[in-house]
Amino acid sequence: MKKTLILIMTLISICSYILVSSCNKDKTKLTTELTCDGLDGSNNSYNTRIKSILDNNCATAGCHDAATASATVILDNYISSKDALNNKNVLCAINYQSGCSPMPPTTKLNDTLINYINCWKQSGCPL
Repeated sequence: MKKTLILIMTLISICSYILVSSCNKDKTKLTTELTCDGLDGSNNSYNTRIKSILDNNCATAGCHDAATASATVILDNYISSKDALNNKNVLCAINYQSGCSPMPPTTKLNDTLINYINCWKQSGCPL
């Protein structure tokens, strides 16, 4: 009986050690945080990057082109895009945050594209 108890206690100790030592989720960052480092007006301007993102994902027929202007948001030219980003909930919508209609409605933009748009706004929306 005493040997069985020692064996059980040893197994519990080993299992506890393995469980605790293998659980390192908090120690390892699983995702890379996107920043605006290296992005400025010369490589993240409307003409160099943002226009193509908006044209391919937002300013399409039936959505946010001038003809449709869904939710009064127009994203097919610089002036309207800058205005929408600064005065409407564009970042909230593309980040799928609560309180905003998710845009695009079917599939969220990837984080890199969202980061480019966010950084464009942070840098003052350079043309």
